[in-house]
Amino acid sequence: MSASPSSAAHTALRGSVVLWFTLALIGQWLFATYIVFEFGGQTLHETPIDLFKQDNFHKQAYSAPDNLLLLLHVLLAAVINFLGLSQMIPTLRKRWPHLHRWNGRFFLSAGLIAAVSGLYLTWVSDARMSNTGSIGITFNGLLILLCAPLAWFYARQRNWRMHRRFAIHAFMLVSGVWFFRLAIMAWFILNQGPRGNSAQLDGPADIALSFACYLLPMALAELYFWAETKTRWAHWAAAATILLGNVFMVVGIVGATVFMWWPRL
Repeated sequence: MSASPSSAAHTALRGSVVLWFTLALIGQWLFATYIVFEFGGQTLHETPIDLFKQDNFHKQAYSAPDNLLLLLHVLLAAVINFLGLSQMIPTLRKRWPHLHRWNGRFFLSAGLIAAVSGLYLTWVSDARMSNTGSIGITFNGLLILLCAPLAWFYARQRNWRMHRRFAIHAFMLVSGVWFFRLAIMAWFILNQGPRGNSAQLDGPADIALSFACYLLPMALAELYFWAETKTRWAHWAAAATILLGNVFMVVGIVGATVFMWWPRL
């Protein structure tokens, strides 16, 4: 027998998700602001071929077209981080369904372009730090190519339950690079320094986090989908697990902001 919508357990479950949404909104807007100032500012003062010479996350893409593609990839990430979470606001969906629909189309299209360009830059342009360390983010990109079209397909079929599921998974996957930065910084802070990490991001901890950064958020989403139709005990368990994830996310957001984003603004 499922829990009453007015029960304390249901309120706790909904509250844990609202808190997750609030934290994610703050963190993604901080990341997007960093991208705009860091890369948008460079674009105004440097030629594309010089734009990413000092970027430590990627090896330099040597051709001008590759650098332009990398610029598109990065700036798309800023737009995605600014707009993506608005798709989850119920009021927006109900009061302005056309805006929700077109923003969703844009988000899924941008996510697909970012995934394809990221895969191209990683494996064709050699814009990667190591082969082993790039496997996790590669699967991330491939899963975007699966989930984003499925979210679109189920919306066209008016299967809202499946559309919601795949749209949220698409969001988690498109946000994988953001989650990875949070995971790395939270890992460093909780361990008081790197443990199992390398400069090429191919240490055992780096590889584990490169998969966990999107698989764990997807698992939490599935936990929520499962719990919302179950008893109050499932609600409590899911709420507690999501809250634990929220604590880890707070540590990552603070660490990434203080040590990665703010110093370069």
